Amino acid sequence: MEKRIVVNVKLNCNDVQPNIIFISPEDDILSKSNRIQVITKHGSYDFNSKVKSFVPPGTIAVSYQHQKMYNLKLYHSCRVRVLACVESPKGLSDILKTKFKFQSKVGGFDHIFERIFGDVLLTCIYLASFVTKTSLTKRKDTILHGPPGTGKTLIARTICELLNIEPTIVNGPEIFNHMFGESEHKIRNLFEDARRDQKLYGSDSTLHIIVFDEIDAICKRRTDHSDGIRSHVEDNVTLQLLTEIDRIFHLDNIFFIGTTNNINSIDPALLQSGRIDTTVEVGLPDSEGRLQIFDIYTKPLLHNGILEADVGIDYIIHNSEGFTGAQIEHVVRLAIHNAMRRDIVDKGRIDITSEEADQLQVCNQDFILALSKVLKAYFSDKNSNGDQ
Repeated sequence: MEKRIVVNVKLNCNDVQPNIIFISPEDDILSKSNRIQVITKHGSYDFNSKVKSFVPPGTIAVSYQHQKMYNLKLYHSCRVRVLACVESPKGLSDILKTKFKFQSKVGGFDHIFERIFGDVLLTCIYLASFVTKTSLTKRKDTILHGPPGTGKTLIARTICELLNIEPTIVNGPEIFNHMFGESEHKIRNLFEDARRDQKLYGSDSTLHIIVFDEIDAICKRRTDHSDGIRSHVEDNVTLQLLTEIDRIFHLDNIFFIGTTNNINSIDPALLQSGRIDTTVEVGLPDSEGRLQIFDIYTKPLLHNGILEADVGIDYIIHNSEGFTGAQIEHVVRLAIHNAMRRDIVDKGRIDITSEEADQLQVCNQDFILALSKVLKAYFSDKNSNGDQ
């Protein structure tokens, strides 16, 4: 029998679903069940259970109505028992989620992680002895492309984190150096560790990951018109990167990820089959994706009991259509700022005691004001871009 803390679920559930409580995907015991029993001093109550990313580990999320109906006290612990287990995952996506739990780190990108791990990295995560027998050449690269702020760099870093690998992060513009040959030398050095380890350890070499942020700055589309020394250096860097990619064809211990806001600005030679085989578009999140992102950023508030139960999540999600993950994070951050500003103004002083701060909660009005501010900036940028 386990113990879990009761938290409020009204944030994400407008319509009360009969006998439904929500559990964390990181709960290794309860996440494998579809029915659980909650035991209090008032009695034992059976519930159907659903896994939701917004639920913090070590808790169960219960609607306000169920709290009242079953005398479940908010932020108090209760005993729980598994009544029925779910069937084993059948799809690759479910298995990957169970293994890597990426949905608790990055919201709205399940399909992207499934494609990258299922198509590109499968030979890296499957049993090496079998892959060796097939003589398959391991996929070594992918390009993530899409509008600014959609989470391309975050996805790249999360892949490295899930694989427990410290990546080499390359910011495109930082490669360039006015010294003759220095930029090309930097490109060559990026691949040197992987080549050395492959030579020393062979198939036992650890995986090396290089993340090229803004890869279009390193490998931009070449033109017939030269703009002077800088264009000459850029062309040389592009050629050097293409050369290094060709040289790693027979290496099994390297994987690189490029990110760009505009894939059409990348030199077509980089995207030829045999070099970059996979390009993945990272678009704007849909309503379910925005909800997942919102859940991730509000999880600390929910876990620490500083989120009011009146927050209208449906209104926020509906009115944030077209937002990037960065803009949703901005809404949450501004809402927290609004709550702190409100507390200071209400008390007429900036020196707030710890006891007073413990009473502060982020409420629906804080989020409404934050959303309106981000929406104003969003439409202003949209109109400016439309006028250009």
